[in-house]
Formats: sequence, structure tokens, C-alpha cells
Amino acid sequence: MVGKRSIIATRLYNCKDFMDKQRPRVVFFLSGYGVVNRGAERFVHELLTRLSSSFDMVVLSAASRSIPGVVRIRAVSRDNPLVRFLNRLPLVGHAMRAVGLSPLCIEWLTGSISSMKWLMMNEFDLFVPEAGVWGAKLGRYIRRKKKVPFVDVGHGAVGRWEIAAGRCMPDVYVAITRESHGKIVAAVPGIRASVIPMGVDTSVFSPAGEVYPLHVERPVFLCVSAVESMKRIHLAVKAVASLSKGSLVVAGDGPLTGMIDELGNSLLGGNRYCRLALPFTEMPPLYRASDVVTLPSSSEAFPLACLEAMACNKPVVVQDDGVRREVVGRGGVICDCVDTPTYARNLASAYETDWGESPRQQAARFDWEAVAGMYKALFSDLTAPGRG
Repeated sequence: MVGKRSIIATRLYNCKDFMDKQRPRVVFFLSGYGVVNRGAERFVHELLTRLSSSFDMVVLSAASRSIPGVVRIRAVSRDNPLVRFLNRLPLVGHAMRAVGLSPLCIEWLTGSISSMKWLMMNEFDLFVPEAGVWGAKLGRYIRRKKKVPFVDVGHGAVGRWEIAAGRCMPDVYVAITRESHGKIVAAVPGIRASVIPMGVDTSVFSPAGEVYPLHVERPVFLCVSAVESMKRIHLAVKAVASLSKGSLVVAGDGPLTGMIDELGNSLLGGNRYCRLALPFTEMPPLYRASDVVTLPSSSEAFPLACLEAMACNKPVVVQDDGVRREVVGRGGVICDCVDTPTYARNLASAYETDWGESPRQQAARFDWEAVAGMYKALFSDLTAPGRG
């Protein structure tokens, strides 16, 4: 939480600079921007970096430090001890999550309320709330009050809360896969939806460059994932353990780290298993140090780790579903990861296959330059003079 004086000073500075511009004005709401570096935050950063020459872009964020282009707002952090404690209580936590009040959603809700004053006092041409259903509700409110269009980007799988966000009827709902587009159109009749995938910076994630030092037996099978139940990392541990050689490296953290570390050390041993928690800047060298990247999770809204791996020209072995078929294409193997012998056989096959440039060529279809061009066209359409 930041001091009142610093918030006001930042607002005044940003507002004056913002309102002096003549280009179309786009405002993002993303409470975690500048606080964490995950999918949505990286997504907004890439758009700000690549579209700043065409639009004036500002982010409303709960960051505790001054960041160029950021207007600081207040929000109850997702890491607030009281919020975390309440969500861990069996009955209270279940009830809170049932009404959209998980720790992250509480941060989004309180940040949305805090943002209203700034949004009502300043002029802009397009609003892009990155805050789930609470962001969509905020976008609908601002559109009704100020006649400003808003875009909802559906980063999550199309379930209860994505459908609720879609029912706020954004001017455009951006689906990140063709599969999620079909689901949201079926669930929300009349919604205007477009497909724009997530992107990967192929200049950063590339085969050339530094290689992370790994001291485990080769080949190296890498799993980049949060360590939680739906990611099913235990399946990767069992599959690699059934091979006669090779190691599993897990890059990630989460509530099941103790269990996964115990299983990995038990079935594979210290020379064939390790887990790392690395900053984003260390990920390209880690991908280069691997031989095959795998993702056995039960579902993925968009498997960004697969894109990053393939951009480094590493093949991937993933669970068979529509989303991963769409993203992986000819850059890897789709299989049933629940069947340990099948999973292990495909890991070995992926390592032994000469993939040439196929993985990188597949990732190039999702290069950020192309993705940013799609957003530029969308934002230009929605901010065109005289529109609607």
C-alpha cells in the first residue's frame, strides 16, 4: 500500500501527460502490473511496448513503486494474510470462492472500485480491464456512464466466470484459441468475439544464447508449470522414472512442491530430479538446456510454456486436448499422459526424433509482432472517429 501523497502526485503527473496526447487513448486495468510477472502482466507489457507508437497507453495498477505509464490505485493484495487465512477455512473459503471472492478476485474487485474515480475523471477512448468478471463489470459500468467501448480478453478457460464476464457484453470479447471462441459464442448468444492468440517473443526465446547449467543425467525432460493439482506433475515424474535414462527438471512453485519433491527424489533420485524456481529472464537459457519440454496438465486455457519451448526449437510432449492440438501443431507430440507407458514412450520418441526446425516454425506463427498487429487493428477499429 502506498502513501496518499505519492498516489496523488503520480496521478497528477500521469493525468497531465496522458491528456496532452492526441493519439487514441487506451487504458488498461491490471492490479498486478509491476507487482508480479505472470501471463496477463507479460501480455499487457508486450502490448504497451509494441503499440505505444500508435496509442497513448496507461495502466491502472496497485504497484507500490513508480513505473512509467502507470497510475497507481489501491487494492487489497492477493497476498493479504487475512484474505489468505479466510480462503483456507473449509466452509468460509468455499463460500468466498463460490461468489467470486478468491484472493485474486478480491484484489480485482477492490482495485476496480478504487479505479472508478480516475476513470470517471479522465478522458480516454478504449478500456481494457484485465480482471476477470469484476473487470468486465467495471467495463460495462464505464461504458454505460461514459460511452467508452471496452474489450475483454479471455485469458482463462471458458467456464462459469468467463461466461459471466462474456455476459457483460464487451464491445469485443477476445478469445485466445478457436476452441474458446466456439465455447463463448455458444454460451453467450449475440456476443461479438474475435480470436487473437497469446504471443511469444521469438527474439528472446530462441535456440541461440546462454544455456542454463543443469547437473542431472541426460536427456533432460523439462516441465515448466505451477506445482498444483491440475498440473499433474506427478504423471511426468512417473513417466520419466519408467525410462532407463533421463532426468526430470520441474521449473515452478506452488502448494504441492513438498509432495512432488518427495516423489521425484524417491522415484528418480538426486541425479535425475531437480526443481527450480527461476525469474522470467532465466527461462530462455533453461529451455535451451533441456531436450524435451512436457506439460501433462488436465487442461490449459493457453499453454504458453509450449510456445516458449518451441520458440527455442525444443519439441513438446503434452496432454491431448483441442487447445494443445491447436497450439502445438507439428512442434511436438500429443498423447494420453495418464497412461504412464504411453506417456513414457512418447517422451523417449520425442527425444530420439530429428525435429529439424519444426518446433520453432510452429512457434513463429504466434510471434508477438503478428499478435500485436492484430490488437493494433482491433484497437484502431474501436477507437476510430465517429464509431458507434
